Amino acid sequence: MRAFSYGSFFQKKQIFILPLLWFLINLLQGFFTELAHDEAYYWMYAKNLDIGYFDHPPMIAAMIKVGYFLFKSELGVRIFTILLSAISIPLLFRLCKTEDFTLLFVLFSATSVFQTYSFIAVPDGLLIFFAILFFLVYRSYLNDDKYSTSFMLGLIVAALLYSKYHSILILFFTLCSNIALLKRKSFYIIVVVAVSLYLPHILWQIQNDYPSYQYHVLNKSQAHYTPLSSLEFLLGQLVLFGPFAGVLLIYAAFKQPTQGDLFMRALKFTFLGILVFFFVSTFNSRAEANWTAVAAVPMLLLSHLYISTRANMRKWAMRIGGFSICLFLIFRVNLMFDFAPVIGSKALPEFYGWKTWAQQIDKQAKGAEVAIMNSYQRASKFSFYAQHDAISLNNTSYRRNQYDLWSIVDSMQGKRVLLILNWNPGNVKADLLTLSTNKGDEYGVFIDNFRSYTKINIATGINWFHFKPSTEVEIPITINSPYPYPVSFDHDTLYPVELCYRLNYFENFHSEHTVVPMTNMTVDGSLKTVLKFTTPAKEGPYYLRIAIRTGWLPSSINSRLMRMDVEN
Repeated sequence: MRAFSYGSFFQKKQIFILPLLWFLINLLQGFFTELAHDEAYYWMYAKNLDIGYFDHPPMIAAMIKVGYFLFKSELGVRIFTILLSAISIPLLFRLCKTEDFTLLFVLFSATSVFQTYSFIAVPDGLLIFFAILFFLVYRSYLNDDKYSTSFMLGLIVAALLYSKYHSILILFFTLCSNIALLKRKSFYIIVVVAVSLYLPHILWQIQNDYPSYQYHVLNKSQAHYTPLSSLEFLLGQLVLFGPFAGVLLIYAAFKQPTQGDLFMRALKFTFLGILVFFFVSTFNSRAEANWTAVAAVPMLLLSHLYISTRANMRKWAMRIGGFSICLFLIFRVNLMFDFAPVIGSKALPEFYGWKTWAQQIDKQAKGAEVAIMNSYQRASKFSFYAQHDAISLNNTSYRRNQYDLWSIVDSMQGKRVLLILNWNPGNVKADLLTLSTNKGDEYGVFIDNFRSYTKINIATGINWFHFKPSTEVEIPITINSPYPYPVSFDHDTLYPVELCYRLNYFENFHSEHTVVPMTNMTVDGSLKTVLKFTTPAKEGPYYLRIAIRTGWLPSSINSRLMRMDVEN
């Protein structure tokens, strides 16, 4: 490990001035740029602060909660992301083995990951920051096996886990790079501290039927594999770690030898391990390019060392980096002011015009509550810019999300609601409206006595069935209500309630069938009954959901997604 020194006076000025400049640029960006869809969703997290959420741990919500308390605007949502990104730069330099800060800043600024998560308030930005802290303290731990360092590392590991579930890969590959850690007594202090701090979130998962596990593992895409999925992932990595410097950075990180250095070995294992893990996962399901974002941290440190010791490569890196930074600046200014719509509002519509859209919808709702079909993003955007909560009303053509856990839907029961549809339903037993907005016409309908049964859970106790084709089968089910009072289903003749089941063949819709009307049913805590139906004639793997449907509206998501193999 190098003895740390800032070197020349010019170097000292750079280390202060460039991160400050980075902070100020992102401050302007955060103020003048509308929220991305997911940012609005995490703002809703912050409004309903909890120890866990459907698809993410709560760290991003806590950060936004404090930031929005300080500034009631987009900047408030982003302020901590902006601050932590600026702090990351000198921390990264502490981890560098050469004193070339100029090169580090250029490579950092030329990487899409660091540009994007320097102001967009999403869990990836927090994961990157705490990953840097983790490697900083881990390096000290390798050289100084103190209990105090172990305790600090335990705190940071907990912060990683509370930031994003992908952090488990950092911990796993770091351990793989140095199995001898298991022989250290102090290692178990790290484990005890991290697990103790993370236990409240684990208990939350148990109490809520493991929603994150269901979303990330059980309910992932079941599409047939195509080589295009793997190719798309690989191309996405070049864009994520570049775009123009991506090939150079990946190559340099791969080529940098570890030379028996346990810290460098941890960086190499983490960088390659994360990339390989998600590449292999493309053979089973879709892997988003940004899932590897945190791998940019070890990549940057490895490539910086390799490039800084090779004069010709450094020269090209500076040229490519400088060119990339100029393009990023143009793109960022356009993101704020949209002077070139072809790379702005037309290419990235989620950053433009949503404040106007929300206000237009709110005006046409005329005081009614608002529900938006199958879109947690648009429901969150409406809530932020109209400052009036909407819900995402999810059905079996979509997936569950945090709106299925929140109590917002309970406050709308029995009220007049404007439901924004995500399709043109044609002839329905209701007065269909066309709502004019800057985002185009929306289809909507007013429901005077709104009811939603998304919180009713239907359990079978079995998640994988094996049946023969064209066979009458019976599945015992339990209908569970979370409410402390009896729930009846006879509220409205226009929207009668029915028990249904839906089948998908792989990820493609196969059929939906009504089993029995629920008009005369009452659930007081729980109700046991039997689901009877005939299996499809076509053999193959199906996915079954049991659902509740009200009137002509699509059925809600009331059970887990269950595998059903139909075969002789």
